Amino acid sequence: MAYKDVTWEYLKQEFGIDQTEANLFHHSQIKRVEPSVFLQKTLKSHAASLPLTETIISEAVILPILLEVQSDNDTSIGLLLGNNLPADRHKKLNGQVDFMFIGSPNTSKLVAPFLTITEAEFNNPLDNAWEQCAAQMLGIRVFNQSKKSDIVHIYGAVTDGNAWRFMKLTDQTITIDTDQYYTSHLGLLLGVFQRIINQYVANAYG
Repeated sequence: MAYKDVTWEYLKQEFGIDQTEANLFHHSQIKRVEPSVFLQKTLKSHAASLPLTETIISEAVILPILLEVQSDNDTSIGLLLGNNLPADRHKKLNGQVDFMFIGSPNTSKLVAPFLTITEAEFNNPLDNAWEQCAAQMLGIRVFNQSKKSDIVHIYGAVTDGNAWRFMKLTDQTITIDTDQYYTSHLGLLLGVFQRIINQYVANAYG
């Protein structure tokens, strides 16, 4: 059993994790980040010329956005693609993660992950991937604790390349954002990522 097989019921019974929904980021408090011309052209070009498949969405939409986020913060964070997150195999916290932001630049090693991004299965609603993302967030906490790295807030995001829904793990509660963000409103989406990263950097290096 891996992250994709974990259910809310299992998270509650095995780890005491509760689930709730609330507004995580007030739009008025998010500083929009102007996307680069390169990113805008990349997304526009792919949208016009490529047929939609799960792989294309991952490589032509999600990845370019995350690479821009990483590039804007390249002195403090890194981005991992398709890495295994070995938290606790015996408690089913194991498996591959689509994307993770980590607290160390210029490395392919799993160091202080703090944000996981889960791609929803093609043509499936985002909420079908919430449990997988939640399990990966808990896996990040368990992994960090095993490395003596105490990160207070762990974040996650589920996306289909068009819509993005963010989640936050604090103490024993996973909060799902009541707001949804969209690739079509790129400045606001990048602003949410930047706010999460700013919080991590302030706590890690402040």
